[in-house]
Amino acid sequence: MFIAHAPISYLANEAIQGKKIKKLKPGQEIFITFWSLFCGILPDFDMFLLMALNKPTFTHHNTITHTFIFWFGFFVLLVVLYKLFYKKFNKRTQDFLSEDFTKVLLLTFLIGTFVHLFSDMLVSGIMVFYPFSTKDYSVLQSAFPTGYFTGYSNSFYMAIEIVFIAVFLLVISRKFLKKQKWDDPIAYTLVALSAIYLLFTTGIYSQTYNTGLLYDEERNVSEDVDFDGARDKYDYDVNDNDINNIDEAVSSRLASSAENIVDSGKLAVAQKKTLSRTETVFYEYGAFNSYRIISQAYFENRLPIEPVLEKEVKNRMENPSYSIEVVYTDELYTYFRNREELLSLDTTSYHLLPQGKVFFILDGDMNILNLGITLTNNYVGIVLPDDTRLVKHSFEEVLASYDTNSVLFEIQE
Repeated sequence: MFIAHAPISYLANEAIQGKKIKKLKPGQEIFITFWSLFCGILPDFDMFLLMALNKPTFTHHNTITHTFIFWFGFFVLLVVLYKLFYKKFNKRTQDFLSEDFTKVLLLTFLIGTFVHLFSDMLVSGIMVFYPFSTKDYSVLQSAFPTGYFTGYSNSFYMAIEIVFIAVFLLVISRKFLKKQKWDDPIAYTLVALSAIYLLFTTGIYSQTYNTGLLYDEERNVSEDVDFDGARDKYDYDVNDNDINNIDEAVSSRLASSAENIVDSGKLAVAQKKTLSRTETVFYEYGAFNSYRIISQAYFENRLPIEPVLEKEVKNRMENPSYSIEVVYTDELYTYFRNREELLSLDTTSYHLLPQGKVFFILDGDMNILNLGITLTNNYVGIVLPDDTRLVKHSFEEVLASYDTNSVLFEIQE
């Protein structure tokens, strides 16, 4: 989770200790509110430690600071320290750190940190049974992976976080703000909108192709298989063997992956520069076009092509920067063309197409109209202009969809 750790921690603490918290002094009650929010994000402070040690921050879920035993041990330590030092505190400190308040304070610490870990365990893996096992466990990650193209931000996981934030705002306003006429309408509207958004993202997730996880040879989720400090989805040479991801791909494996993708029957949008409003929404939330079929096939072979194409663009720039705009379809064509790996395809005679090869459909001005990837038995992975779902097409169907007298077909050799 990204943004809802603190609100979830507060809500969990109120649900568990609400009656005890109400019995505290007003100042103590406010302190517990901020303390619960802080404890909810406390485990993520390990990212600062990783930065200080010059280690990649995306590995922080695999550190001891994201284990239950670590925070339970810390909780026990705080209890022991309180017992040892309470009598050494002056009267004013003892009045503030009364037994009732300190019990709530310490339990809030445990609830906040544990709720953080449980939240992380829902959407990503953590070492649940450390130190007895270093294996990562997750409740939903493998069953409902985020899409490669949507990522976490457009997933229903983020929608769940938004629901928790809306509920948190409702509860916190009821507790600390004066009652106003507009309170309830605004609060309930926010909760209702967040719930509707959750239903929308859940529904569209079920209709889109979502496989955005990378696995190692033992089928464990692994973001950096070569341990070079770069997430593999952003690494142009995943295997660190001086062969970029595009050149390293095995055609038969690409064809197999692409065939599984198009056989899924998930939402598709046409490969075109201007989309309708509905198509734009579908595309932003994971619908596939022709390019995405190809890209996903490479990705599922742990060979993402976007880092390669971005590197090609940066190599041509006089002053490269971190923020560059890449038209991946055009860059993929440029990549193959610059390496003289494209052949003109004669569409007037029958060809048995090789599998796992990318092909492009160009107009008379050499603009890309569409692209696809060859499968077995002259089938191809492509989204034709009238497709609303992914489907396996024969190459003859592709030819019938275009005026072969005015378009050019080029295929990767």
